[in-house]
Amino acid sequence: MRSVLICHAGDTFDREGLAAWLASFSSLTGIVVLEETRAQKIARLKRELKRVGPIRFADVAAMRLWQKLAHRGDAAWMAATVQAMRVRYGVAGDVPTIEAANVNDDAVLAFLRQARPDIVIARAKQLLKKKTLSVARTGTFVMHPGICPEYRNAHGCFWALARRDMGKVGMTLLKIDAGVDTGPVYGHYSYAFDERAESHSRIQYRAVYENLDAVAMKLKEIVAGFAQPVDTGHRAGADWGQPWLSRHIAWKRAARRDGHRVALMYHDVVAPGASDSSGFSGPAAGRYKLDTDDFSRHMNALERTRLDFGALTPYALTFDDGGASAGAIGRELLRRDMRGHFFITTSRIGTPGFIDAHALRELHAAGHVVGSHSHTHPSEISRLSPAALDAEWLSSVRILEGILGSPVTVASIPGGFYSPAVAASAAAAGIRTLFTSEPTVRTHRVGDCLVVGRYALWRGMGAPVAVALANGDGIARMRQWLLWNTKKPLKRFAGPVYRLVRHRMMAARA
Repeated sequence: MRSVLICHAGDTFDREGLAAWLASFSSLTGIVVLEETRAQKIARLKRELKRVGPIRFADVAAMRLWQKLAHRGDAAWMAATVQAMRVRYGVAGDVPTIEAANVNDDAVLAFLRQARPDIVIARAKQLLKKKTLSVARTGTFVMHPGICPEYRNAHGCFWALARRDMGKVGMTLLKIDAGVDTGPVYGHYSYAFDERAESHSRIQYRAVYENLDAVAMKLKEIVAGFAQPVDTGHRAGADWGQPWLSRHIAWKRAARRDGHRVALMYHDVVAPGASDSSGFSGPAAGRYKLDTDDFSRHMNALERTRLDFGALTPYALTFDDGGASAGAIGRELLRRDMRGHFFITTSRIGTPGFIDAHALRELHAAGHVVGSHSHTHPSEISRLSPAALDAEWLSSVRILEGILGSPVTVASIPGGFYSPAVAASAAAAGIRTLFTSEPTVRTHRVGDCLVVGRYALWRGMGAPVAVALANGDGIARMRQWLLWNTKKPLKRFAGPVYRLVRHRMMAARA
C-alpha cells in the first residue's frame, strides 16, 4: 500500500507521529506540509465573523485566548504522546516532502501524481478540490474529529461534549468527497475520555491516537476491497463552527455535575437449574448467575428507563468471566439497541462452559466492548507479585487482540481484589478503563487508566433493584456500599479464610 500524508506545519502529532504510523504499515511515498499564509488566516477570520456575527465572534476569540492560558498542560501531553508514537512506530525516515500554502496548487498536484498513492490521509483545514482528491487510487481519507454525520466540521468533539451527546464524542474515518465531511463513513472510534480532566482538544487527538491500530487495519481492508461503508443514511447531519468560551464554561460545569459513571455488574445468564452450564461452576459463582427469564425482566425494565446503555456512554452493562452465555446475552442486548461490556478470562476461551473465539468476534463486530478479565482469574489478583500481575494482564490483552484484530483497552478485576498496583499494571498493558467491584459512581485515575466502580446484580434481585441502582436511588446504592465496606477489611486481611467461609455458606444456602 502506497500512502501520502497531508498535514499542517507545526503540528508534530501529524507531521512526526502520524507519518511514523503510516510508514509502519504502508509505503509512505510523500508528505505535503501546508503553511498557512497571513492572507489565508485573515480570510478565515473574516468568514467566521460573517458566519456568527460580532458578538459570537468575540466569544470565539475569548475561547482561543482561554485555550492558550488555561491548557498549557496539553503541550506537555502532546510532546509525551509524540515521543510514545516514535517508540511505538519508529520514525518515518527520509520521505519526499513538499511545502505549500494551498493544498490544491499545481505543484502539489504534480507531487501527488509522482507519489502514486493508493490512499491519502488528509489532516488539513483546507478543502480539497476534485482534481486533488482523484489522484489517490483508492481515495483520500480523513480522520475527522467528530462523529459524522451528526458532527461535521473541525470541532465535532467539542460540540458533542457541550451538548451532552456523550455517545457521539469520537473520531470518524471517512472518504472525502466534494462536500464537507459528507463522504462514505468507514468507522466511528472513541475511547474512555475523562471530560472533567481533559480539554476538548486533547480528547480530539486522543480519539485518533487510541485507535491508530484499528484504523490501520480498516485502511488495509479498504485498499483490499473488503471494507463496506457504514450505513448513515438514516441519520441527520449538521455542521458546527468554532468553540465558544460561553459553551465551554457550561460544558465544564455540566461535566463536574454529570461526570460520574454508572456501571451494573452481571455475570452469566442460565436456564433454571443449569447454573453450571455457563461460566465458573460452584455455589459461589452460581450466586451471580441470573435465570433467563429474570434477566429478560431486568433488561426490559432498564430499557424503559431510556438511559443510554451503550459501548462508550456514562452507563455500562458489564458481564464478567466470559461464560458461554455471553453470545446470547449480546443478542438480547442488541434487540433493545443496547451494548454490553464483556470481560473475558482468556485461559478459558473455548473450554466447556466458556465462550469461544468465533463468538467473541461476533460480539466485537456487533459493537459490544470485549475486554480482559485477566488470563487465569486468580483468586486474589492484588496479592500477586509484580511479574505475575503483569503477566496476567499482558497475556490476556495479547490473546484478545489476536482474536479480535484490534486493540483491547478495557478490563475488569476478577474477584473485586483491587489495589493501585493492579491498576498500574493494567495501564502498562494498555488498559485505559478498568472496572472494579466497588459500588460507586465516582471515578479516579491511575496513570492513563480510568478506574470505574460497579453495582453488582445477583440471583434473586428483582428488576426494580437494577433500575434503582441505575437511576441513582440512594437507599439501593447505600445498601451495596455498606455491604461492600463491611466485607472489604475481611477480604484484605483474611482473604483465604474469608473465601473458605463464604464458599461454605454459599454451599449450605444452595
